[in-house]
Amino acid sequence: MTIPESIGYVKLLIDNSSVPLREKKELLVTLMEQNPELVRKELSMIKEELGNSDIFNEGQFDRTELHGLLSGINDDEKVNKLFKEISGLDIEKVWREQKGFVLLEQIYMAATEYGKNGSACLQGVWSRIINSINEISSEIVAQYDRYLEEEQRQEMQKDTITEENIKLFLEGLANELIRHVKFNPELREALGDFAVCNVDVGNPEKIIFEQQEILAEISKYFSKSIKNVLPNYDRNIPSWDEYNLIITGLSEVGVMQRFVGTSTQAVAGVSSSSLENSNVQGLLLEVSVQQSGLGNSR
Repeated sequence: MTIPESIGYVKLLIDNSSVPLREKKELLVTLMEQNPELVRKELSMIKEELGNSDIFNEGQFDRTELHGLLSGINDDEKVNKLFKEISGLDIEKVWREQKGFVLLEQIYMAATEYGKNGSACLQGVWSRIINSINEISSEIVAQYDRYLEEEQRQEMQKDTITEENIKLFLEGLANELIRHVKFNPELREALGDFAVCNVDVGNPEKIIFEQQEILAEISKYFSKSIKNVLPNYDRNIPSWDEYNLIITGLSEVGVMQRFVGTSTQAVAGVSSSSLENSNVQGLLLEVSVQQSGLGNSR
């Protein structure tokens, strides 16, 4: 499922989900607490529905007391009516607008944080969408999870590689490549090139020996493992488009992104250490020259 499809499905769930009674009560409590003047305008009707409570004699309504007043209500329609009479608004429409705003807020935050750098921020955008679902409703979380499971099941039944059904394979491939590089450290930089999409597989003349070694490991893992992920896959080798999906998809795997980060830190550490060693050697040479008396000669 793509990010736009996922956003669309969350919006569909918001529009079609029934509003839980507890959340309707929460909206009604908020309305009454923040708008006591509206409550007093409809006080006779409210007392008819909720009883003649001392709460209504107070200047400002207490949220806890309002929750207690509504605790005995198990009728959705009564809550709907109270909200409508006090505010003039449809409570379910208000709920859906609020939940839609939560989704839009997370989309805006993702766009603000990550901009157009899609490949680097895919995980961050997904986490924003998941955050919005968790904020919206536990019922929607359950429905969304079931939908994703069904989508994944259908993807795994396909006989071709797609951007969606290859993700599990890529996780295993990334871990295998990193493990291979640990035993062959001379390939570390080459794997880093794959992790940042810096290998032009469409131009074999530009592929260096170390990168060819990584490609060989990818082919080996593909032959060994693709059927474990896609049992209906019907080719011995991937098509060019499928192969390209695998190569470019590696850069979006979380473990590969972390690999790039640790590689960068390691290189920076080596550079810093080399600089420090160079400074120390220079200082020792200077001391040696001064002690020999050569430093004063002109």
